[in-house]
Amino acid sequence: MLLDIPEAMSLNRYAQRRDGNESDLVKLARQCGAEWVDEGPLDGWIFWRGDWTPVEIKVPSGRYTQLQKRFLERCRLNRARVWTWRTGEDVLRCFQG
Repeated sequence: MLLDIPEAMSLNRYAQRRDGNESDLVKLARQCGAEWVDEGPLDGWIFWRGDWTPVEIKVPSGRYTQLQKRFLERCRLNRARVWTWRTGEDVLRCFQG
């Protein structure tokens, strides 16, 4: 399997706590014409210009969990695009070009 995700990182892994900036950043992405799907293994997926991209949303001081680090490393090794948004500027940067 290309991205072997452990059971502990299944789609049901969501904690009750979400980053406080998530709704504003998702709203901005939608204003750019993207579609947001609230699914794992990160915070969600963006559909934009015919492609799906996993997205992790963090507050500016937020850190990745060990499971997120493993997923991000697998994406890097497979040259798969993945975005991390902390600010509105991060969102806009993803949709430029």
